[in-house]
Amino acid sequence: MMRKGVKISLPVFIIIFLTMLFSFEVKSQDNYKPGYIISNDGDTTHGHINYLGWAKTPQVIEFAQNLGGSDEVIASYKPEEIKSFQVQNEFFESRVLEIDLTPHKIILSNINADIEASQENVVSRKVFIQRLIDSEVLSLFLHEEERQNFYIKHYQKGLIRLISNEYVVRGYEDKLYVNKENKYKFRDQITNTISNCSNIGDIDKQSYSTASLMEFILDCNSYLGVENLYYFEREKPKISHGVVIGLNKSDAVFGPREFNGEQGAIFGYSMHIVLPRNRNTRSITIEAMYSKLNSIEDSQNQRNKRLEVDALKFRFLYGRRLSPSGAAPIFLYGISTTRVLDDITTTEGEESLFNKKQMLNLAIGVSLNIEKSSIIVIYEPIKKENSFSSFRSFSVNLRLGIL
Repeated sequence: MMRKGVKISLPVFIIIFLTMLFSFEVKSQDNYKPGYIISNDGDTTHGHINYLGWAKTPQVIEFAQNLGGSDEVIASYKPEEIKSFQVQNEFFESRVLEIDLTPHKIILSNINADIEASQENVVSRKVFIQRLIDSEVLSLFLHEEERQNFYIKHYQKGLIRLISNEYVVRGYEDKLYVNKENKYKFRDQITNTISNCSNIGDIDKQSYSTASLMEFILDCNSYLGVENLYYFEREKPKISHGVVIGLNKSDAVFGPREFNGEQGAIFGYSMHIVLPRNRNTRSITIEAMYSKLNSIEDSQNQRNKRLEVDALKFRFLYGRRLSPSGAAPIFLYGISTTRVLDDITTTEGEESLFNKKQMLNLAIGVSLNIEKSSIIVIYEPIKKENSFSSFRSFSVNLRLGIL
């Protein structure tokens, strides 16, 4: 029988211990990269900027001079205090802008009510704005807080905020309604700003997104013969492949019968995808492995029967790295599915104990990367299946990078 009580199992304890062990060096979340700032007086100062792989536009930055030296100086700067800065191929300017900060979900009492101007939160203040395309004719900028705000800069007409209002409105009885007023106004704004681009006929196909607007503005500049053109290239996901080998210990409970796991081999293929932005601290791991599950029945039942199962195991794990550099652990969580290749029977040839061929489990763990290889510790807690249970698994794997 399964034991009750609030206890931490050995696999969970090992995962917690490894996470704490390797977390001491990542107490600080600093990630300083070479960059420079330009003061309001136009003076350029080179140093290092704490690059946080911003998912949203930063409201303050940390700039270090003589990083690591005895005369190191670290200062914080807001948009009011500097003219611009650059780090990791990302360039930001300080500008006074109108910004739409209206949340996507708005609560209204009237089912038929539209969003009134008083409920829209458009403010004007000085902020950092990211330069996506810098052109002598038509440039593109982005500022993002509650939502994305795009701006175009025309060589004659100046800076223009592109408007695209789309809100999810929650009316009475907790029902949702979509208000799309001015959703495509930005298309008319672009057409009125620069109508002589060859691709202006495709404006109705453009969406209010970074990829769509950048492609359109770049094509327009190319048609107009602009030569000196800067554009921001977003970092692409980094994909690596590896071979996984390791040991697996799996317990199983089928009704009143409990089988305690013994060591079994596991090997297979792994794909590791490091996601861009957020300082490369987010990742996805996909594993496909063959596993030999060995276990012996609890002696309390006085049967002492052995259970040997061949299975295919697939894992989909989302990872969060505690630091962008150094030997920092990656905390993993996701799902795992075990596909049994044969009937689940004991080695003594008993009838099938469990006719479910595929079982789904949660999976948690930690990974420590060492160059192209990594050590992965994964725990899959048992999942109840009515009166039965699926496998509970604990594995320690070595991933060897091949590409």
